[in-house]
Amino acid sequence: MSVTGELTWTMINAHGVRPEPPDTMFLRVQGDLDVASAREMVAMMRRFCEGTSSLLLLVDMAGLRSLPADARKVLAELLLEIPVAATAAFGASFAQRVVATMADKTNNLIRGSRAYETRFFANEAQARAWLEQKRRRGKPGQPKG
Repeated sequence: MSVTGELTWTMINAHGVRPEPPDTMFLRVQGDLDVASAREMVAMMRRFCEGTSSLLLLVDMAGLRSLPADARKVLAELLLEIPVAATAAFGASFAQRVVATMADKTNNLIRGSRAYETRFFANEAQARAWLEQKRRRGKPGQPKG
């Protein structure tokens, strides 16, 4: 956050990342997401969620052009290290939803449980409302104890 308390974006190439304390990370993906950008996004998530039990992801996919296989692999591997409770995405095309759903199922198989849920929405307001429901039910972002 800035000195005035305003939430600020960190730019990773064309992509934006904005922590929203206490438990949400907002990702805005623009154009092609390459491996280096994917690694940096996950590193920011890891730093943000240190000391909390889980993280909520809000992802704006409206500007995403492509997510190459190597970047998908890196994201899948690195996200296993982060306690993601739920992901709410909006603006995704049908093909992007299919790929993301497959990755979600693969991660849950690897973790051995329904570790987290990914849902797709038409707009940001719907995505945020769903994350708020998840927050109230599961209390993401609580200090580790």
